[in-house]
Amino acid sequence: MRLITLLILSLFLWNNNFAAHIVGGEISYECLGNDQYRVTIEIYRDCNSTGAQFDNPMYLFVYDGVTNQRIVGMEQSIYSPQITNLPVIFNNPCVTPPSNICTEKGVYEQIITLPPNANGYTIAYQRCCRGANVTNLVNPEAQGLTLSAFIPGTGSGITCNSSPKFSNYPPLVLCANQDLIFDHSATDPDGDSLVYEICAPYQGGDQADPQPNPASNPPFDFVNYETAYTSALPLGASANMQIDPVTGLLTATPQQLGLYAVGICVSEYRNGQLISTNRRDFLFRVTNCDVQLDAVITPQVDLPGFISVCQGLTINFANESYANSVSTSYHWDFGVPGITSDTSNLVNPTFTFPAEGVYDVTLILNPGLPCSDTTTEQFIVFEDFDINIANNGPQCITNNSFNFWAFGDINDSTTFTWDFGVNASLNFSTDSVVNGVMFNTSGYIPIVFTAQKEQCLATIHDTILIYQEPTIGFYMDDSLLCAPYTANFIDSCFATTPIYYDWDFGNGMTSTDANPTTIYTNPGTYDVSLTIYTDSGCIDTLTLLKVNYIEVFPSPIAGIDADKLIVDPYDPFVTFTEQCSNHSSFEIHVDTTVSFTSPYVYGFIESGDHFPYVVAYNQNGCTDTAFIHIYVNPSQTILIPNAFTPNGDGKNDQLFPIILDVLSFDFRIFNRYGKLIYESNTYGDKWDGTYKGNIVQDGVYVYQLKYVDMDKIPHELYGHITVLR
Repeated sequence: MRLITLLILSLFLWNNNFAAHIVGGEISYECLGNDQYRVTIEIYRDCNSTGAQFDNPMYLFVYDGVTNQRIVGMEQSIYSPQITNLPVIFNNPCVTPPSNICTEKGVYEQIITLPPNANGYTIAYQRCCRGANVTNLVNPEAQGLTLSAFIPGTGSGITCNSSPKFSNYPPLVLCANQDLIFDHSATDPDGDSLVYEICAPYQGGDQADPQPNPASNPPFDFVNYETAYTSALPLGASANMQIDPVTGLLTATPQQLGLYAVGICVSEYRNGQLISTNRRDFLFRVTNCDVQLDAVITPQVDLPGFISVCQGLTINFANESYANSVSTSYHWDFGVPGITSDTSNLVNPTFTFPAEGVYDVTLILNPGLPCSDTTTEQFIVFEDFDINIANNGPQCITNNSFNFWAFGDINDSTTFTWDFGVNASLNFSTDSVVNGVMFNTSGYIPIVFTAQKEQCLATIHDTILIYQEPTIGFYMDDSLLCAPYTANFIDSCFATTPIYYDWDFGNGMTSTDANPTTIYTNPGTYDVSLTIYTDSGCIDTLTLLKVNYIEVFPSPIAGIDADKLIVDPYDPFVTFTEQCSNHSSFEIHVDTTVSFTSPYVYGFIESGDHFPYVVAYNQNGCTDTAFIHIYVNPSQTILIPNAFTPNGDGKNDQLFPIILDVLSFDFRIFNRYGKLIYESNTYGDKWDGTYKGNIVQDGVYVYQLKYVDMDKIPHELYGHITVLR
């Protein structure tokens, strides 16, 4: 295994529900004459993040260059940025390109007019956020960025100035413990002198206001660094980050893994006079760039389908090499002496060796490259060793006797080993033919056979089947048997071959099912017999007779009569009389009532169909049930009191409307202002004179009753209710 430190570009992934997508940016401008300037804002965003897209529009604000006051009316809304994806280029074939890189560059351009002003102008754009995982900032989620540029005014003696512009964008990811050497220089259209320095980025915007409109006034706040970091040492003191003030060459040796906010400033001078400073804001990620490389050949014994080295001269090789590189190549040498054609560049080649023998096979991973690895694995090949075994099974456990024999590629040098297990009369044998082996257990018995011929070893795992002698048994659910009774018999017989059944239930009925059903119509006791037989494996016939196995008790006969079958609310009483026989007790059930005496008089309240019934019991616990149909003619009744006194004295404290023989109803009560204070559609509900837990005032209230009568005709009634306390 070789470890190679490589420089890899990757993408930042932030989990910020606001706008955690900002990677960096800068502002530059070009003077076009006639007080016009072409302003270019470049924003870099992580397009794999969950943050917002590029602003459309983005808001650019203009401030007085001395007073720093925002000039109202000169703000700019810039639409439709030109968006491109940054390409990722790898020149080292040992480097695997990251699969999740997605960094977008959004370029906004706008020509703006800035009238002559002695103080000059500051232009600025603010946006949040940088993400929660920026290492060198305090509470980075709350710190966005501010991009700004200064345009000198007429008072400086400089007119129509164009700002410097950085030539290259720095890499987003640096490898720990590897030197960074990056040309961070800029060009200036006016030929001004440029001076470079590492500086602090500005912050701007937060989670609550990710796109400030308007942006805050200059001077802008610098980002807040954690204790171990400064604007001059944004990667920490151990990284020794520096920039040549004249050439703009940026160097560093990052040590600590993390994500770092960095600022680079370029200042332009003309005749020794500072004109403006262009500040670039970006992020560096320092990561571990170690790459692992390992050439691995799957050993012969681990190849799919391997049984022994005696499976012929052709091997299907398997490659388990690992290399996280851009392009991986392979070179196999199969180790045949005296020839050079025994090679392959396939990932998983197949090769046929010219003769039996032992060969050292070599695999080179990435041959000829600095990220290369080599391994060698030994392979043994012999012609196929075709051998098999047979026996005279299967057999019944009673008087079993097995013969075993081997056949195939056998010669005088072939040796044999049989392993019949601990339940055999002969545990081991070294003969090619073994007779008379007996076993004392049933089921599938494992047999292991091994044969060796010269270099080849063949092992066969086989089983023999020994049938168990059949057993007979049955049972029935333990429950009270009352005539007529349906009996379900459950088979508990066992055999390792099919069983045939012959049932006699003692009631004149028979069956050949395994789990049969029969009906005992008459009371009495019955013998049940079962005969089973098998015609393979352990061949046998067994019979089981259970004398007086079934005892069926007589059932009572239930009966019920009524003096009338149709009643109405004016005469709702019905007299029920039980007419049971062969019973010891009875119960008459009417609606929710139960009577143990007969005759039983019951007055019906609800209209419609009713089904009273009687249950008869005898001394054995057997039962019978008989029903009768009673119909109660509907008679609509609506009684609504006109006053009640909810004063808690226990008398007339609740309003209880009586609404009978309707299909449905809706009862409502309103106060004098028409506000609904009570509603019910359930019979038996009572109003206690409260609304939202408080007793209502004394007075007159209106009720509304909507109902549907038994003929499905809707009605609506209104009235008054007086509340007195």
